[in-house]
Amino acid sequence: MNENEDYELITGDGDYWNIRIKTGKFVETVFSFGSVALNSDNESLNFSLDIVSTPDADLTVDDIDFQRYCGDILQSVLSHALEHAESHIDETIDEVDTDESQY
Repeated sequence: MNENEDYELITGDGDYWNIRIKTGKFVETVFSFGSVALNSDNESLNFSLDIVSTPDADLTVDDIDFQRYCGDILQSVLSHALEHAESHIDETIDEVDTDESQY
């Protein structure tokens, strides 16, 4: 899954983001994640989600294929966030190293 190719983050209510699916079986469906938690028993992520809008009148959050698809998107979002955080940390360390070398 690739952000801005397969899905995109769009503004939701308040401080929350929605996700619009751009490709595949659930195209144009907009959903949001609720709680996300690590299940240490089986080393997986548990999450809840809500459908904001969809062109498929029969689609529900109980659809296993939809849950798996959203799980793939969640994995992509978390990976992207982690990469961005690591990049930001590296930049901060470089700035600190530069500042300290001036003393």
